[in-house]
Amino acid sequence: MPKLNKPIIDLATPTQVKNFLVERGLSPRKFLGQHFLVDKNILKKIIETAEIKEGEKVLEIGSGIGTLTLALACEGADVVTIEKDEGAVSLLRELAVSYPNVKIISGDVLKLDLKTVLKESPVWKVVSNPPYSIVSPILFKLVSLKEKFSSIVLMLQREFAERLMAQPGSKNYSFLSIKMQYHMDIEIIHKVSRRVFFPVPNVDSAIVVLKPRKTLKVKVSNEELFFKIADAMFRMRRKNLKNSLEPLNFPVDFYEKSPIDLTRRGETLSLEEIGILTDFINGKIKK
Repeated sequence: MPKLNKPIIDLATPTQVKNFLVERGLSPRKFLGQHFLVDKNILKKIIETAEIKEGEKVLEIGSGIGTLTLALACEGADVVTIEKDEGAVSLLRELAVSYPNVKIISGDVLKLDLKTVLKESPVWKVVSNPPYSIVSPILFKLVSLKEKFSSIVLMLQREFAERLMAQPGSKNYSFLSIKMQYHMDIEIIHKVSRRVFFPVPNVDSAIVVLKPRKTLKVKVSNEELFFKIADAMFRMRRKNLKNSLEPLNFPVDFYEKSPIDLTRRGETLSLEEIGILTDFINGKIKK
């Protein structure tokens, strides 16, 4: 579909969104975390950040009533959008009838076989304002298919976005930080006020870009073991490494010869240091 100058229907205003919902007997569903974007400037910022080119395949998760969906379609993108709420899906089907480049999938993204959905093209972009309550499992699912994505542009809760980029020793540093930094380059592009949504949520947001790393940040001999160690570190966050790693039943000589001081708390270890532990335990570093 050729690029349009503007959407056939303007959804980026509070009045328009309220009217559409009222006319159809719908309302934002709290248990689904529905907060609809109603600010043209932020919508434009998301589109600019995604650098959409005509004909590109774009995956959107959590389309709501389609504000971002239709804006992406107007840029000429071939949009596949996933929405769980049947009321929103019904409305979006009505609004998207003039957009042949929009495909709507009704379903739960966490239960869908995304690998099958993505077979349509070798390369995709993700552009989305996903439900904040399930962002972690969504990100882990996207990471598992990272070879399919050139970039991932998301609107996220600001505190969550900061967790993705958190450094060792900080209060926000977590298994999530390690997992995402291992696989992705991450950048917070723009901080977003809570007031650009209807209804207004209790948190501020941020536009974040994630790009799959062509070269992993840390090369390790056993990736599964690397993440098993990282997970154990944060299951008992306030304990030292020796106590945190004991449930993994590593050989006794590991505790005697570890290249990392095991009296340290796991939350202070960088990805590189976790990699050193991984290789040591895996027998790849000379003991």
